[in-house]
Formats: sequence, C-alpha cells, structure tokens
Amino acid sequence: MVFAEIDRRARTKKAHRVKLIVQMLTTLGYASVGTGLADPLFKSGEFHPTNMLVLGLGLAALSLAIYYVPDGEYDVSH
Repeated sequence: MVFAEIDRRARTKKAHRVKLIVQMLTTLGYASVGTGLADPLFKSGEFHPTNMLVLGLGLAALSLAIYYVPDGEYDVSH
C-alpha cells in the first residue's frame, strides 16, 4: 500500500510539472510568433533574419508544447 501511494504521488507531481512546462512553452511560443510577425507588420514592413529566427523559436516552442500535452493532461486529482 505504501509503494502504491508513493507511485501515485510521483505520477501526480510529474503531471503537474509537465502541465507547467506546457503552459510556459505555449506562452513563449505565442509571444515569439506575435513578436516575429507584429514587428515587421507595424514598424518596418520587411522581414529580417532576426524576425525569422524569433518566428522559428516560437513555432518550435509550440511544437514542443503540442508534443508534451498528453503527458500533462492526466487527471491529477485522484
């Protein structure tokens, strides 16, 4: 019974960590994509290599968030 409780707590903690990581990756991704697109649209009107780098970082962060979502979406209340 003790090992089952330890295992349950470990799975709960892992699910909470993964959920937090997914939230941070999603926030980073949306901010990077927004910055990469809004800067050329509202200021200079042309894409620079820096904008493409920031846009790529945002898309990579969103891809990682999508990859890790199933691990963090378990019901952690039980």
